Amino acid sequence: MENELIERAIKRLREVHTELDLEGEVTARLIKDRFLGRDAKQQQNLLLDVFKDHNQRFLERVTVGDAANASYTKYKSVYSHVEKFMIKEYGKSLSVKYIDTEFIEKFHLWQ
Repeated sequence: MENELIERAIKRLREVHTELDLEGEVTARLIKDRFLGRDAKQQQNLLLDVFKDHNQRFLERVTVGDAANASYTKYKSVYSHVEKFMIKEYGKSLSVKYIDTEFIEKFHLWQ
């Protein structure tokens, strides 16, 4: 009975590792959280998702005359550049927790 529980736990840990590997990021914390049912993926704020949400809310402000359409156009342009940069440099959108000075400097120098 005890060995069976251990074997099932090991099997589940391997499944979790495989899932995370397919998603592109494997860390001990992510494995632990997913294994324990505290899936950090649901709590993660991806930069492009946050940016897209911001742009949508800003567009609503433009629609009611509370913000300038020119600013919205610039935000869309910056989003497009950030998206291209992230795909080229990282292959995906990063969690906002990984946005640091190094990321900003890389983006600033990227063309």
